[in-house]
Amino acid sequence: MNRTAQNLLLLLFGAAVTVVASTGTHLNYVRPAMLPFLLASGVVILALAGFGTAADVRRRARRCRSPASTGSEFGVRSDLRGGVRGHGVVPPLPPGTAPALSVYDFQNRAVSDSTHALDRSDVTLTGFVVHRGTDVLLGRLMIWCCVADARTIEVSLRGPQVTAPAGQWISAVLRLIPGSATSGNDFTPAATVRSWRAVPTRRSSTTTDRSPKYRSGSRSERGRMVGFPGFGAVPPRF
Repeated sequence: MNRTAQNLLLLLFGAAVTVVASTGTHLNYVRPAMLPFLLASGVVILALAGFGTAADVRRRARRCRSPASTGSEFGVRSDLRGGVRGHGVVPPLPPGTAPALSVYDFQNRAVSDSTHALDRSDVTLTGFVVHRGTDVLLGRLMIWCCVADARTIEVSLRGPQVTAPAGQWISAVLRLIPGSATSGNDFTPAATVRSWRAVPTRRSSTTTDRSPKYRSGSRSERGRMVGFPGFGAVPPRF
């Protein structure tokens, strides 16, 4: 049962208790001395329903603008971004040459990492291709709690031409262009592509790629990166 249904049931139950108590119908079921307790219970239940509804509205307003679609077409139309604003505590890059990162991890590091590790290290990202005008981007679709508040996480690709069609999954070795993720471009980082290749895919709708937690002030954020039906789906594990 989702939060909306829970709040609606609380509202209906609280209203029913209040009406029964205020109209005297309760006398058919309980003693008259129970009236104050019934009225108090009805008011408390109605208050809980109101607080729960208000909290859901605030949460939805912060996280969601009801995106209309999924896949690379979603990426073209979405203005939502998942980057954490400001500096935070970011773990060191994984060891090795061009270590694999999630797109969400890459964007958060581009915006939040005070050590600027991505400025001097190549990394490998895997995602689907998004075409926006003459720009080519690498994206992933991230779901926070449900499809209604999904958003695209994107990296603008520069350098060698990525000729893959929109929706094609690729794996790219790239390096962050310092200072490219700004408020003027919705904190979408740009990266120079060293090399890329198409990734064979298998039919699936989700992947278990989870981003690490970040702290910016006292706030922690973690998202679930997913594929999407119709645009190939999820690359195999490496």
